[in-house]
Amino acid sequence: MALNGTSKYRALTVDEYFARLPSQECAERCEELIDVYYNESTRSGRTRLYRTAYFDYYEGFMVSGNLYRKGAQGEQTGITVNNYHNFIKHRVTMTCQQKLSYDPQAVDGSHTAMEQIRLTKGLLSLYTDRSDIDLDGKLRKATQWCQMYGEAYVVALWDETKGKPVAMDTETDTLVPEGDVSIKVYDPLSVVRNIYRSEADADQWYILKEECNKVDLAVQYPHFEADIMADSLDAIYKDRQVYPTWSALSEIIWKWTLFHDRTIAVPDGRRLVFISNKLVLDDGPLPEEYEIPPIHRMAPEDLAGTPWGYTDMFDLMPICSAISRLHSTVLSNNMTFGLQHILAADGSNITEAELGTGLTLMTYDGNKPANKPEALQLTKSAPETYAYINTLTQTAGTLAGVNEVSRGNPDLVLRGVQSGAALALMSTQSIQFNSDLGKARESLAERVGTAI
Repeated sequence: MALNGTSKYRALTVDEYFARLPSQECAERCEELIDVYYNESTRSGRTRLYRTAYFDYYEGFMVSGNLYRKGAQGEQTGITVNNYHNFIKHRVTMTCQQKLSYDPQAVDGSHTAMEQIRLTKGLLSLYTDRSDIDLDGKLRKATQWCQMYGEAYVVALWDETKGKPVAMDTETDTLVPEGDVSIKVYDPLSVVRNIYRSEADADQWYILKEECNKVDLAVQYPHFEADIMADSLDAIYKDRQVYPTWSALSEIIWKWTLFHDRTIAVPDGRRLVFISNKLVLDDGPLPEEYEIPPIHRMAPEDLAGTPWGYTDMFDLMPICSAISRLHSTVLSNNMTFGLQHILAADGSNITEAELGTGLTLMTYDGNKPANKPEALQLTKSAPETYAYINTLTQTAGTLAGVNEVSRGNPDLVLRGVQSGAALALMSTQSIQFNSDLGKARESLAERVGTAI
């Protein structure tokens, strides 16, 4: 593999185009494209951005639901106030609150076309409600992930290993299932594409990374059993996951599948399934059931001039981090100095009796009022700190298009008499602001439904 971030290969003739090469050479070229993609993602900081978004979203898990020590000597107490997670959940809920209802249309009014429409509508309704497929849930997950990572992918594949047995394979003496659709959601680090494109929707090919149980693969491809069982993930793959979970001891390996669209250069398209350039499992034209490559992208918006997606939730990450830090500052102050410290002049004839851990009763000579102890107030934080926390929270809500009314906190933005009309207006404005996200979801649902 070319691990330096650049490819040693450049097609000089038509037949040297990677999707026109023989199986093993094509797989080798695909591995170079995979290396280039991940190296560029690391170089440009996108891998780090995805991981920061992941850790911020699941911050409560990352700190095990506890307060934590911070500072050079652990002198501060940290607390997570996860506004970032809350903003995304509210945007996703507002976008996905209505369940999608499919209404397929026929290209003509023939009896055959109308029968196909009725069948299609029934299938889409079934796939939406079936718990094992849960099309509506997959679209909601894609909506959440595109808010976290700037883009998400829904892949609709035909899985020949699913479904009820319908025939017997005489060669292997095994039952052959009828097959069924498989719908999964993938993050940007699981779908390799051309990083040199200036538009994301102009991709002609994708390389999909799938986690597979190698025992299942060995049963599915018995001719390659020994090679498949010998494969394992290496440490090099740690930069190819948002949350690294690879292990050389696990039975989980990665299967790569090239999907190339039908183009002038590759008129039949191509699907190449491989583990490595030395282990190609399947190769052939793009199956007839796929009108286009079965990988469907959802992005709130595109990063202009690049193949990458963008979400304005990226803008909220530093603001939400600052809110947590300010809360930690106030908490540290109160945790450190929450118990009163008493000051008195020397020689004041004061005695003290311990009431308990950290609690002290101090008495003094009442005949000498001048020696009366005074409390040293250390727990009071500046009012500007609390005001700035509220300002940052409202600013984040403005950027996200999720005001405090939608979050159930109208007191933070409204003062005095709060009319129902004012609250309804602010809630409606939030929904309107997020209409572009709703349109992206509807477009994704239309493309996935058409593919099914």
